[in-house]
Amino acid sequence: MRLCAAASVCAAAILAAGCGRPTSGRTPPPPGAPRLIGSPPSHPAETAQPPKPIVLHAKEALIHGSTARYEFGHERDNIGFWTNVSDWVSWDLHVEEPGTFLVQVTQACPADTAGAECELAIGEQTFRVPVKPTGGWGKFVSEAVGILDVPRAGAYPVAFRALTKPKGAVTNLQAVMLVPGRWERGLVAWWPFSEGEGSVTADGLCGSKDTVAFARWTRGVEGRGLRFNGYSSYVARAAAVAPRFRDAFSVEAWVKLLGPPDRWCAIVNQHNYPLGYYFGLDGAGDLGLHLAVGGTWASCTAKAKLPVRQWVHVAATFDRTFGITLYAGGREVGRRWVEGPLTPAPDTDLLIGKHNQHPWVFHVAVDEVKLFSRALEPDEIRTHCEQGRAGIAPPPPIALRGVRPDRTTARAFERVTLDVDLAAPYDNPFDADEVAVEAAVATPSGKTWRVPGFLYQPCDRWLDDMTEAEVNEPIGPPRWQVRLSFREPGTHFIRVAAWDQTGTVMSEPVRVDVSPVDAPGMVRRHAADPRYFVTDRGESFFPVGANVCWAGRRGTYDYDDWLPRYAEQGCNFARLWLSPHWTTLALNTAESGDDAIDLGRAARLDRVVESAERLGLRLMLCIDSFNILRSTERSPGNYEDAPYVRSRGGPLGKPLDYFTNPWSLRNYRNRLRYLVARYGYSPAVFAWEFWNEVDIIDDYHSDTVVAWHKAMARHLRALDPWGHLITTSVAIPNADPILMALPDLDFAQPHYYGAKDMAKELAEKLPVVPMPCFFGEFGIGDGKMTADTDPTGIHLHNALYASVGQGQAGTPMTWWWDSYVDPCGLYPVFGAFARWVQGFDFVAEKARKAEFQILCGDLTLKEPMVLATLQGKWEPADFNRPLTLKVDREGTLTYAVAASELLHGLGFHKDKHNPVTFDLDVPEATKFGVEVKGLSGYGEGQLQISLDGTLVLDKPMPLPENPKDVVHDYDGIYSIDLPAGKHVVKVENTGKDWISVATYKIPWLRQTRSIAEPLRALGLVGEDKALLWVQNKLHTWPNATARNFKPVPIAGAKLVVAGLKPGRWAIEHWDTVKGAVTRTEEGSAGPDGKLMVALPEISWDTALRLKRVGE
Repeated sequence: MRLCAAASVCAAAILAAGCGRPTSGRTPPPPGAPRLIGSPPSHPAETAQPPKPIVLHAKEALIHGSTARYEFGHERDNIGFWTNVSDWVSWDLHVEEPGTFLVQVTQACPADTAGAECELAIGEQTFRVPVKPTGGWGKFVSEAVGILDVPRAGAYPVAFRALTKPKGAVTNLQAVMLVPGRWERGLVAWWPFSEGEGSVTADGLCGSKDTVAFARWTRGVEGRGLRFNGYSSYVARAAAVAPRFRDAFSVEAWVKLLGPPDRWCAIVNQHNYPLGYYFGLDGAGDLGLHLAVGGTWASCTAKAKLPVRQWVHVAATFDRTFGITLYAGGREVGRRWVEGPLTPAPDTDLLIGKHNQHPWVFHVAVDEVKLFSRALEPDEIRTHCEQGRAGIAPPPPIALRGVRPDRTTARAFERVTLDVDLAAPYDNPFDADEVAVEAAVATPSGKTWRVPGFLYQPCDRWLDDMTEAEVNEPIGPPRWQVRLSFREPGTHFIRVAAWDQTGTVMSEPVRVDVSPVDAPGMVRRHAADPRYFVTDRGESFFPVGANVCWAGRRGTYDYDDWLPRYAEQGCNFARLWLSPHWTTLALNTAESGDDAIDLGRAARLDRVVESAERLGLRLMLCIDSFNILRSTERSPGNYEDAPYVRSRGGPLGKPLDYFTNPWSLRNYRNRLRYLVARYGYSPAVFAWEFWNEVDIIDDYHSDTVVAWHKAMARHLRALDPWGHLITTSVAIPNADPILMALPDLDFAQPHYYGAKDMAKELAEKLPVVPMPCFFGEFGIGDGKMTADTDPTGIHLHNALYASVGQGQAGTPMTWWWDSYVDPCGLYPVFGAFARWVQGFDFVAEKARKAEFQILCGDLTLKEPMVLATLQGKWEPADFNRPLTLKVDREGTLTYAVAASELLHGLGFHKDKHNPVTFDLDVPEATKFGVEVKGLSGYGEGQLQISLDGTLVLDKPMPLPENPKDVVHDYDGIYSIDLPAGKHVVKVENTGKDWISVATYKIPWLRQTRSIAEPLRALGLVGEDKALLWVQNKLHTWPNATARNFKPVPIAGAKLVVAGLKPGRWAIEHWDTVKGAVTRTEEGSAGPDGKLMVALPEISWDTALRLKRVGE
């Protein structure tokens, strides 16, 4: 409570501020108002005035000391100029009637001087008075400092002293005021938590504001309370202003356990072992008070467990003579005799809901926390408990008021939504231990399956006119839903059940008639062929698509653009991220926290899933990514910003705790439940992916992560009645072979970046596992680099076509959807490939890797080369004399002795002077260059280049001041122009010491390289069909994008395919860029199963489709 005081303070001013009238009942007063106990006054306020306060004014005080003095005028009416800490003031107080008084001090102090600690003594009672900033020396503020108990009428001495003075002055003291009333004697701090929202809470006694960190507002004993998790949420009062106890104190609170505590967890504590005190519960739920007494740590624990999800009044008292007494439910439950004063922890903050030293899991709701400077009597504690209990209204029983389906007839795999009208008291609708909805489906065949319900909130979207960013806002209140789809035709009966702490309710059956439909249904792993996927209808499913993990500022409007473009090109797959918190579709955000779902983001995901359903796309939903468990110091980690870390309100002390922390595990299981409930109905959900690249989190530990995957996969299978696929992914293909081959997962999904030859390197990196496997991500660099380097998608093209013959269960999924595929318009690359594989049933064909023989000669290439020098010497050597090298018009280099890197001069090593002469036949005008990489630090050099006997470049290289052994001041390329035709170039050093030459630049210089088997063939052969891809080995993205590189066609090659059924085969030749047949012919496979195909001239690649047409 904070009052503004003028020159004098009257009772009317106090009453206007709401401070003088006692309150009754359990209705919390407004924040900052004092709280009185007992019955209301016997005389109504309308007919009798409450007792007036006693005001001890500065002008009436006796001043002791050398500096402090009374001042008045110009907003001054106070004791000021208090610069000597030993000065003090006093009054003689006369009390006419005994009673209790709220003690208030009115003072003023600017921020740059505040911080002094003072003590107010009234009779034998003392009160701490911290000097806080008020806004200036003339800005007076009144603040309560405690309750004074006056047992009898009479005279009492009053003294106000400064204990510390850290800055220039103590304070401007204006008055001490005693407000009579039915105050709780000895009450020094009280947290009623009556605000109900926000990040601060006011002390109901003095009005001071305390921090509320990450705690959630919830239903209190009456009104509001706070919910804590024990590790990151708490209420904090700074050590400087926290109550300090010595001879006696009491603490009481109302608590509701929401789950068992993890070891010792604090309700209220201010301790820094072995100092201070700590009041809380142990891991068994038993109550205890621990404190420092007489130099030892004393403990008293009650052997009575507190109930779960019920409000209980708990209290503890300490007296230096009688020791510790514990109370629960208003009765004594524990006692221990200890003797001696409490040793406080004066430099430690007082915390509610969190242990000062060990943040352990403690999910509890707390209300009405009070601290007293005396040991309460048993009758007082019993009275407090009974008064509080009288105000507790039992939670209303859960009620299921109706279930309304959006349709009662549906086709197989079509969504049916049940709106569930549920009335239930809950704090966290995403915690299945608190409240849960579940539908039981009785099928025509007599089976029953179950699916959880979920909390849904309708949202609408639009694009902001100014920013063109998506706006996604609720358009109605949250409500419960159940989403269903049915594989089996016939009549189904659905009953919805709901339960919470008050009981279980169940709906009447809802009838839904399901008609059969020719639809693919869900995707499974094929039971007979572990390499591939199959739909419920029975055909194989080969994923073709890309990552589209998050959107830009346009949000789901970006997906409205992207997804149809993939679908139009025959793609059937896309991958989405549901984490980290900053992504478009993240379900755990900074706003939702770690244990709830962001309903706005979930509505976005609804739109994307529904769009995929219309387009025939299957979505792999990646639940978490390594980023959330990787430090921001290791880009692109954002562990410190994720909602799971303690500093953000989550349970994690370190990244690996995600896999072992009980609350983290519980939250993840609840998130899985929500995902199945909201999206499990949809055939568009291809798979649940636990992790993106889990192997690159901080401090990866295989045993821990593998155990987590086993447990969560089994839990998810039990939740998901539709049996969607389950996977996880790794950044390094063979980093954890145990995880990649884990039987609890349905397919393996490595990632790989940086390959130059996609067809070769992806095959080498593909893990060998007893399940389907494909690369969930791949690429050659970041998005801009990829777009600049390979704008036509050569690496993408090669990866797609090679995947079939590599035995992948789907295409590798490119990563840069928004900065590469879309801006470069590469969707047709997918379309060409999709048309080639269309109609090939990987399972029905019993596909196996094709065996080939390629009949063609070796390929001889003349490639650009750089003329590098040999390591030089200072001893006699063949290259330490004048040399001549010859380069003809075709770029062929001829020499007897290679050139040395050391170009010796005419000074120190004149006998090794070795100018280099080049006899050149230049095909077209160009430049000749010398790349210098160093100069001797012992003598200057002089680089000279002559053309046909004429000096055209003369570069002196004098030594700098204080040269090192090797001087690099002249490093670089020195060039001359070369006209076409035959010319002689001479390079010479005429200086004193050597010049180091790295290379000689002759642009048309070539080296000859022979490539054996220049064609590569990959493919699959089946019972009646085959897919074959033949690649020129030069067809890699570095070659195809190199400047001035020209393809080298390979003509006259023949392909012999083995393993075919004997008979006649139709052979389609495909243009791999257009995705179209260019020529059709027929060939025969002999009894040995071999068929020979004459290949067209292949500059880059070609593809074949074979189909058996007869015996």
